[in-house]
Amino acid sequence: MLTADNRNLEFQLAHLGVVLLFLSDGTTTRMEAKSDATSTLTLTLYNFNNSIGAGTTSPIEIGTFNGRKLLLAFMVYALSEESSKTVHYTFMLGDHV
Repeated sequence: MLTADNRNLEFQLAHLGVVLLFLSDGTTTRMEAKSDATSTLTLTLYNFNNSIGAGTTSPIEIGTFNGRKLLLAFMVYALSEESSKTVHYTFMLGDHV
């Protein structure tokens, strides 16, 4: 998937919303997670501006879906801070909780 004008990506999986929020602060590549009362998980991705890619090294658990663990793996590619980003992502279902 390509972002438009370096904008965020938003996914809706039944009751769960997932937002990938891209920010740059000139430091290291890192991720922060925050959820709110409306079942939306926001993953703030700082400094994901690398042309060779930055992302998860293994799937991360982000919630539950139909009684099973919901996992996400992704890789983000960008030519610069301001450029659109190419995001490869996979949502997976894990074991029952």
